Amino acid sequence: MAQSPSIEVHGLRKVYGDIVAVDDLSFTAGRGSVVGLLGGNGAGKTTTIAMLLGLLEPTAGRIEILGIDMLRKRFAALPRMNFSSPYV
Repeated sequence: MAQSPSIEVHGLRKVYGDIVAVDDLSFTAGRGSVVGLLGGNGAGKTTTIAMLLGLLEPTAGRIEILGIDMLRKRFAALPRMNFSSPYV
């Protein structure tokens, strides 16, 4: 039996005024998988992570982590998440 993905992102978009930081990003990540975001300066990597963690609200799109809608029930998912910042 196939497991449901740990992370599902559909049509994620973040706009700051005239600047589109993330445009129509969609992906899934399975339980236990390792995922990396690659891109040049200003590509939207940090913005994407901030939206996944609930620190920024997307302009559009949907984020589900462990089956929980992060835009509606973010606090239900946070105790089950683990994140290591490369800046600490």
